[in-house]
Amino acid sequence: MTNVPAGQPIVPIRPLSLPDIWTGAFRLLGRHPRPFFGSALVIGVSADLVLWAWDRLAGVTLEAPGTGPAQLAQASVLSLLLSAAVGLLAFALAEAVQAVLVVQAITGEPVRLRSALGLLRRRVRPVIGVAAALFTGPQMVMLLLAVAIAVIMWRAELMTAVLLSGGMSAALTALLPLYLLLMLFLVFAPVTAALEPVGTGGALRRSFVLAGRHLLRVVGVLVIALVTYALLGVAVSLPLMVVSVALAAASMRTGSAALATAAEAWTWVVDAVVAAMGAWFVAAVVLLYLDLRIRYEGLGTELWRRWTAHEQEAAGSEDR
Repeated sequence: MTNVPAGQPIVPIRPLSLPDIWTGAFRLLGRHPRPFFGSALVIGVSADLVLWAWDRLAGVTLEAPGTGPAQLAQASVLSLLLSAAVGLLAFALAEAVQAVLVVQAITGEPVRLRSALGLLRRRVRPVIGVAAALFTGPQMVMLLLAVAIAVIMWRAELMTAVLLSGGMSAALTALLPLYLLLMLFLVFAPVTAALEPVGTGGALRRSFVLAGRHLLRVVGVLVIALVTYALLGVAVSLPLMVVSVALAAASMRTGSAALATAAEAWTWVVDAVVAAMGAWFVAAVVLLYLDLRIRYEGLGTELWRRWTAHEQEAAGSEDR
């Protein structure tokens, strides 16, 4: 799956079919595993550390005397929103980094994480702006809508004040399709911020336009990519999770502190593997973005120019 004929880009510079995107993402990771898996691993584990710290803090707070059902429901809502926010932040940063890596690979340039980060420095403000917008914006919209629904139900005496927070949690669940639709329109914002000469607002608007104009294609490719990612995740992480469950069960049965520590450490191994696997899905999203721009905006001409220039430069170096 990683074999490419000599003298051709690693991913074809033309409108991409679904198999092109699917295999192209595998090819990129197979040819350049260190920058792709490495960036995904660092970002994914950092996100897990933030959520782990929040779980610890929430656990200590909820164990305090006087904690009631309302506080538990509020903590549940906050945990749900924070998990979504941190996940989107990690996705945005990974997509921005991999956008540069994918273009480097397709145009035949050296694919190095350090050089990719150096190029991203020029785009740091829109990239950070988009990441911050995805971290806060969708969650705030969902929270405000959930609060409005819960308050309406409370005022209509459909729930008591004690159950108000629980109603917010139920409202968030009901609003999940709206949330996913919003994410669908924002899916290209990070790659746009990394590759196009636009600011934060321009990247967000550009993603809305690009995804909106080609919604059926975007939905179809992303759904298949998500299913593939989920199947890969199960196949790779299931054996690791079996070990994790076995360690946890043994620690509960024996009361061994060492086994409990080993079980918790092993969950980090599972999380790290899942985070690294996310590199494939992010690469597929970047290839979908490039496909749309090649297909409808003529980006292929610029990519071919860069690839040809690099090939000529490499040939000249060999002649010398």
